[in-house]
Amino acid sequence: MSQSPNLAPHDREGSINWASFSGIFRSFRIATHPYKLGLALLMVIAIFLAGTIMDGLWRGIGGRAAIEGGLKLQGPMGVGLHEVLVNAERAAVNRLSNRINADLLNLTPSETRTQADVNREVESVRESFQERYRDDLDGAIANIVERTSRSFDRRITEAEQELAAEESESGKLAIRDRINNLRSNKIRTIETIRMTRYEIDALVFERFMDTREGLAEGRIALREDTGPPTTRQFRRTLRSIHRGMVAGLTDEASEPMGLSQQPERADGNGAWQHSTAFSFLERYDSRPVAAIGAVKSNIRSNIAKTIADMRKEFEEENKEREDREAVERDRKAMEERIETLEAQRDDFIRQIDTVGRELFTGIFATWLEMGGVVVDRLMGIIPNPIMPSTIPPDTAITERIGLMITALRDFFVTGPQWMLRAHTVYTIIFLPLVLAIFAFLGGALARMMALHATCNERVAAMDAILFSKDRFLSFFLAPAIPILLVLGMGVLLMLLGLLANVPVLDILVAVGFVLALLAGFLMALLLIGLAGGGPMLYPAIATEGTDAFDAIARAFNYLFSRPWRWLGLVLLSVFYAGITIIFVTWLLTLTRDLALYFVASGVFRGLEVDGTAINRFDALRTDDWTDLPATAMVASAALRVWLFVLQALVIAFVINILMATQTWVYLLLRQAADGTELDEVFHEEPATTNSGPTPDASTPDKVEPTKETDAQQPDKPEENPAG
Repeated sequence: MSQSPNLAPHDREGSINWASFSGIFRSFRIATHPYKLGLALLMVIAIFLAGTIMDGLWRGIGGRAAIEGGLKLQGPMGVGLHEVLVNAERAAVNRLSNRINADLLNLTPSETRTQADVNREVESVRESFQERYRDDLDGAIANIVERTSRSFDRRITEAEQELAAEESESGKLAIRDRINNLRSNKIRTIETIRMTRYEIDALVFERFMDTREGLAEGRIALREDTGPPTTRQFRRTLRSIHRGMVAGLTDEASEPMGLSQQPERADGNGAWQHSTAFSFLERYDSRPVAAIGAVKSNIRSNIAKTIADMRKEFEEENKEREDREAVERDRKAMEERIETLEAQRDDFIRQIDTVGRELFTGIFATWLEMGGVVVDRLMGIIPNPIMPSTIPPDTAITERIGLMITALRDFFVTGPQWMLRAHTVYTIIFLPLVLAIFAFLGGALARMMALHATCNERVAAMDAILFSKDRFLSFFLAPAIPILLVLGMGVLLMLLGLLANVPVLDILVAVGFVLALLAGFLMALLLIGLAGGGPMLYPAIATEGTDAFDAIARAFNYLFSRPWRWLGLVLLSVFYAGITIIFVTWLLTLTRDLALYFVASGVFRGLEVDGTAINRFDALRTDDWTDLPATAMVASAALRVWLFVLQALVIAFVINILMATQTWVYLLLRQAADGTELDEVFHEEPATTNSGPTPDASTPDKVEPTKETDAQQPDKPEENPAG
C-alpha cells in the first residue's frame, strides 16, 4: 500500500490545509534537544569570550572605552547636551571676537585714517568674524591664534631690528628682556585662547555628569518628544565630553603630577614652550582612558622623584653633622613626611581608579549589560513567588511585556546604533567576528534544525559542524551580501553627490537623479528583503546545501512572492516562540531562585566587607566583590560563572526556538512557492568503493529521508518483534 503524500498548505486554489502548519508547534521539542541547546550555549559563550577579549585588547592598544551613561546620548540627553555645547561655542565665538583690535589688524591712525576710522574698521571685522565663525569654534580659535601670532611676530621683529641698531650694552639688555617677554606672552596668550575649547568641553562634561546622576536618582526625566541627535551631533557631543573629562583630570592632577602651569624656557636661545600641563592636555585630548593611565604613572614618578630628592638633600646636608641623635631625629621626621607623601599618592591613585571604574567600561561589556537587562525582563514577566525580581511585584503583565519589548529594542536596535556611532572602528572589527561565530556554530545548529524538522533525524553535532565548515563562506556571506550591496550603492550615490559641488556638473547630477532614485529603490528592496527574509538564509543553506547567492534568491523570492503567507507564518511563529520563551525563562528563574533561597537559608556566618558584616552567601553575590577575602573572591567568581551559564542558557533557548520556527517558516514557504515536499532535504552521498562509477560527493542530491536506527533515536520506543 503506497504512502499518502504530505498534505500541502493548499489542496486547491483558495483553500488552506492548516494541518501542515502544525510543524511550527514541533519547534519547542526541536529547540530543547540537549545537543542543540549545548551547541547554542557554546555559541553564546564563544561570543562572550570574543567580546571580553576584544575589550581587553582594545583597551590595551589605547582604544576609546565606553563611557557610562553614553547610551543615553542616543536620545533627548544627547540633544540637550548638544544644545549646551552649541550655545557655549557661540558665546565663545563672541568672546573671541572681542580680542580683535587695531593691534591684531595692524591698524594705526594716520593722516588718511583717523582713530574713528580705525574703530569702525575693527568693528566691521568683528561683525564679519562673528557671522563667519558662529557655528565653527575651531575655525574661530585658529583665526584668532593666527592673528595673535602675526601680531606678536611683528613686534618681535621690530624689537630685533632695534636690537641690531642699538649700540649701548644697557639698551641691548633692555631690548633682549622685552623680546623674551614678548615671546613668553605670545605663548601664554595663544595657550589661553586655545584653552577656550577645553573650557567649553569641561562645561559639557559637568552637565553630562549632573544629568547622568539625575537620571540614576530619578531627579531628571528625559523628554520623550525629542528625536535622537544626528550622527554628527552625537559624535561632536561625545568628543566634547571626553575632552572635558581630560581637561578636568589635568586641572585636578597637575600638582601631584608636578606639571607646571607656566611657560618654560626650552633652551638658552630664547625659545619658549607651552606649560607642561597644557602639553599634557593637548597630548591626550579626547582619550580619557589613556589620560587616566598617564596621570597615575606621572603621579608615581613625580612622588618617587620628590622622595629621592628629599633623601639626597638630607644626606648632603647631614654628611658633616656630628650630632648623630639630631640627625636620626631629623631622619625620622623625614621618613614620616615620606610616608605622608606615599599615603597621599595612594589615595589620589585610588580616587583616579574609582573615577575610571565608574565612568568607563568595555564596549562589548556595555552592550552585554543590555542583554542582561533583556534576560532579567524575560525572567520577570511572570511574578516570582520565591524571590522578588527587579520588576515590582504589583506591576501588571502588560507593563512587564512592555518593559521586555523596550529591553529587546535597546539590545537589538539602540545598542548596535550606539556602537556604530560612538565606536565605529571597534564595531567594524567586532561584527565580522560575531558573524564568523554565527556562521560556524550557527550554521551547524541550522543544519541540525533542518534535518530534525524534515526527516526527524537527530544528526550528531560533529557531523553538523563539518557541514558548516564546508559551507562557512556561504553562511558568512549570506547576511553580509545585501548589506555590502547597499553600502556599495550608497558610496556610488555619495560620489555622484560630490559632482554637484562643481558648477555645470550639478546640472548633470540633477538630470541623472533618476539613477539615484533607481538605486534607492534597489537599496530599499534589499533592506526589506534582509529584514523579512534574513532569518530564512541559514535554514535555506542548511536545507538545500546551497551557496549564499542561491539562499538569498530563495529567501527574497519566497518573501516577495508570498508576502501575506509569510506575514501569517511569522506572526504565528513569533506568538508561539514568545509563549515558549516566557515558559522557559520562568522555569529557569524558578530553578535559580529555589537553589539560591535554600542554599542561603543554610548559611549563618557573616563576612565583613568595608567594615560592615553581612551574610557570607549574600556577600558572594554582591556586584563589587573586589574587597572580599581571597577564598570568598574565588567562591564568588565560581558562583558568578554558574549564574552566567544559567542566563546564557536562556539566550541559547531563544536562539534555538527562533531558528527552529524560522526553519519551519522557510519549509512552508518553499512548499507553497515551489511545491517542494516538507521532508525533502539535501544529503551528501558518501563515496562508494566498488568498481562502478563513483558519484561526486559534492553533488547535491535530493533523497527520501532514511529510517533512523534505535541508536539514532534513543527517545523512540523499541518495536515488539513478536508484534
